Amino acid sequence: MIDEVKETRIIVYTYYAAVGTKQEEADIRERLAKTRAALAKSVEEYKQVADEDFKDDAEVLSQKVAALNDANDRMFERRAAGDMAGAMALLKGDARAASHAMIDQTEKLLKESRAASKRQAEAGEATATTATYLAIFLAGMGLAVIVLIWLVIDRSVAVPMGRISRVTTSLAEGGHVEVPYRERGDEIGEIAEAVEQFRVAAQARSEIDARHAQEQEVVTTTLRASLQAISEG
Repeated sequence: MIDEVKETRIIVYTYYAAVGTKQEEADIRERLAKTRAALAKSVEEYKQVADEDFKDDAEVLSQKVAALNDANDRMFERRAAGDMAGAMALLKGDARAASHAMIDQTEKLLKESRAASKRQAEAGEATATTATYLAIFLAGMGLAVIVLIWLVIDRSVAVPMGRISRVTTSLAEGGHVEVPYRERGDEIGEIAEAVEQFRVAAQARSEIDARHAQEQEVVTTTLRASLQAISEG
């Protein structure tokens, strides 16, 4: 917008100082019309993307564009009528003031837009930092929950299963141990109960084997004694 205002200023000075023929005047007026159209388009595009806080300033910008166009039109009229002094007075007076006012308003909006962008960037950075800390906190909480679940599983399943496994091995090797966790009402309790049945069966078989061995010892001892008695006549 600033470039277009400066271009308008150049066109106006050119019209004042260099117009010699009707064709030159037509060319300059066409150039001025294109520059005005570009300036108006720039203002409208800015108003469409401007924050709500800048809506009023954007309207002021439109008003200053209208004032600039009005001052330039009046200067053109004076110059076309041959009133060189009046045209120069407008160039140095109202037209110049309108151009400066337009540029000042544009620079003001630029400054305010940059400040707003900076505030938004700082707010975004703060939000990103908060999100990062929150993600770290949630990750830590998730890890803590996983560790807690692992400890619960280890205490409620892994440790009992390990102990039952050692008891089963001891029983298989002929040892005499008590089977733990039979009072539990879950799967661990069912496994412990099955191992207990295995222990009872193993103990019963051991007792039967011991009794058979004892009976065999009696038979063997009796037979040995009888054979020795026969050999002694």
